[in-house]
Amino acid sequence: AHVRNLVSTYLRFSKGQRLDLVWRLHQMWYLESLQGRNDRLGQLIRIMDDATSSRLRVDELVAEFAETHVTCANVLREQLLPMERFLFGQLRPEVLAYANAFERFLWRYGQSEPIVEKDGSVRWSRDCVRNRTAPHPLEYKA
Repeated sequence: AHVRNLVSTYLRFSKGQRLDLVWRLHQMWYLESLQGRNDRLGQLIRIMDDATSSRLRVDELVAEFAETHVTCANVLREQLLPMERFLFGQLRPEVLAYANAFERFLWRYGQSEPIVEKDGSVRWSRDCVRNRTAPHPLEYKA
């Protein structure tokens, strides 16, 4: 994601404003972990795993994920993997755990309707994941 978009999302979140692409917060929180907040990812994993609704409370601020599609977890992974490989030579276990926690959270509280192209072809659905015609992100390895 473009830095300006990440910063804009983070600033809107910090002001309690509506977020169009709320999943970008997970990229910002990952970047926070790189700047020395050592247990940031562990804290966020616990918050997501303990969530009882689509709303996450982080640092006394609330973000609503009800309209976020489960495939955003794939996007997060695809964006974190190159950075991890560049910085650390591999995808670190805590980052994989973070991405997996985000996906689990979205499967519980996000959107999972099929993604359908204009021509009617199904680009993604729960059945594609179940039938192995699309990869299931929880099986993702570095």
